[in-house]
Amino acid sequence: MWAYPNDPGLPVLPQVTYRDAVAELLTTLGMPVTDPVLTVAAYRPGKRAVVRVDAPERTLFLKIVRPHRVAPIVKSHEQFVAAGLPVPRVLSSRGDGLLVLERIRGVPAGSRILDIADDPRFVASLAALSGRVATVPMTQQARADAMDHADWHRRTLIAALPQDADEIDRLYDAIGRRSIGWTSATKQVVHGDLHLEQVFVDEDEPWRISGLLDIDTAGWGFPVRDIGAVVAHLVVTGLWHRSRGDADRGAAAERLADAIARDWVARNPREADRIGPAIGAQLLAHAGGQATTGSANGIQTAEQLLAATRAALAEAAPVLPAAGLVRPRSAPASDGSRPPSRKRRICAEHWRGTVALAGWSACGSGICRFRGVVGVGTRDLSRRRGGRDRRRTGGAWRARTVPPGRHTRHSRRRDARGRRGVASVGGRGVN
Repeated sequence: MWAYPNDPGLPVLPQVTYRDAVAELLTTLGMPVTDPVLTVAAYRPGKRAVVRVDAPERTLFLKIVRPHRVAPIVKSHEQFVAAGLPVPRVLSSRGDGLLVLERIRGVPAGSRILDIADDPRFVASLAALSGRVATVPMTQQARADAMDHADWHRRTLIAALPQDADEIDRLYDAIGRRSIGWTSATKQVVHGDLHLEQVFVDEDEPWRISGLLDIDTAGWGFPVRDIGAVVAHLVVTGLWHRSRGDADRGAAAERLADAIARDWVARNPREADRIGPAIGAQLLAHAGGQATTGSANGIQTAEQLLAATRAALAEAAPVLPAAGLVRPRSAPASDGSRPPSRKRRICAEHWRGTVALAGWSACGSGICRFRGVVGVGTRDLSRRRGGRDRRRTGGAWRARTVPPGRHTRHSRRRDARGRRGVASVGGRGVN
């Protein structure tokens, strides 16, 4: 049991909570201030905190993180600065979890929503910013987002809105189906948690981006997920303004969300089908956050976000391959006939991949006997051989249901007759 500021995950937090302690700390770091005014800008227990320091001499931001995160964050800031991106410079850092950051120029873009909502120059500036972020020479992966944690968000949302469980399942199933084919070849360096409170704009020319914050999450990822995060945050912002009677700002946020989504599709026509799942996953994550408050307003907002997710995922019914084209042997032909299959029939929808985000699921169509799960980014089919459920990934059969403690390694090797497909599970070969 502990109380703020004695956070065991952030050992330096007590030193930046009181004015006298902050003045003494900054003096030892060579940045003396007098009569500092402290404002807690952000705090996530056990993870990070940001304290703003306003003094006659200067304005600084003290970022407190877990000690092991200091070096990676310093390196990320150096890489972004070297690439010419407008991120705050790290003025000082310590191994106990403290970083001192300079103040960047401008104001949060969200505070100027009325000025930028209908200005195409801001949308173009945001696209250019994403392009510049992609040039940063980073090697680490971006922080996991709402799509990566879909299972957890699904459970949380269903627990908060049990009456909508079926619809929530359908929405997550649709997101999973439509994100199955995403390959790592389309990844680039992304921000990882982009929204308009992280983007600063010039006070006189608000369409011009002047700063970018919180790049701790940056790394390799799918660029559409950054756009999905921005759009979903704008949708939530619009609902927030409307709930407080500010219809003008609410409508402006919605127009800007639409403009950013349309611009991304126009710039990336080959990946246009990705924008719906990327936005939908973020909207559902926001819905879970609202619903778990338990308040009437939170529940209402969550229901509105479910409706927004339906709209984001709206698409035409899937079309089966035309007759004469190459298609899975077990997929039905366009005339409805079904070719014979030696083992099982699998519909065209599940040939493309069932919902990895949904866990175990079974197809409800009369011609499909599929039951299983495949991972995001694959086009694999789950099958059963030798009493064990497996999936084919990269040409190797891997055991899926193994008693706890028995699964030690996977391998692909030939049996005595030269056949492939023998999986080693706990040291035993299984056909």
